[in-house]
Order: sequence, then C-alpha cells, then structure tokens
Amino acid sequence: MRAGRELAQTQQRAALAGSLSPGPLAIRLTVLGLIQQAENTTLSRIRHFRAELAQAQAQRSLISASSVAPVGARSRLSSALVGAITGLLIGALASLAYPPSTYTTRFTP
Repeated sequence: MRAGRELAQTQQRAALAGSLSPGPLAIRLTVLGLIQQAENTTLSRIRHFRAELAQAQAQRSLISASSVAPVGARSRLSSALVGAITGLLIGALASLAYPPSTYTTRFTP
C-alpha cells in the first residue's frame, strides 16, 4: 500500500513538473521544493492529528470505564443518619433566622 502511494506521489510530481511554465531550471526546482515541503508539512500534521485522535479515543474509553463506579445499596441506618443530620442543620439555620420570642420567663427564688 505504501509503495503504491509513493508511486502515485511520484507520478503527481512528474505531472506537476511537466505542467510548470518553461523557464529557468532553478525556478522550477524551487517551486517543486516548496511543493514537497508543503506536502511533507501536511503529512506530518495528518500523522500528528491521527496520534491525537488515538490518544483522545483511549482517554474517552478510560474515562467511560472509570466513571461507572459500584454504588452500595442504601441501608435504613444510613438514611436515618442523613435525615437526622439534615434536620439538625435546618433547625439550626431556622433558629438563627428567626428572632427570639417576645416573652421572657422569670425565675423567682
């Protein structure tokens, strides 16, 4: 597959070299060199993006595998404890939010 691709690239370069305007050889070689440089840069970027894509897919599968954590069943005791703590917190906040009552009690000895 790689040999076929290289052959096709060589044929494309030959066709491109033939289609360049007749002129000094140095100009045609410079143009071909610039085209090869752009081609190499593009192929390098494609390889880089493929590597990034493979890495992202590996991370995605790792994240999806680790995000599924086993959850224990709720017991009656843990539910009661959570309810009691929640009630205490709400009661404490309510007692801080409301003013003290208007009546006072006196102790007479």
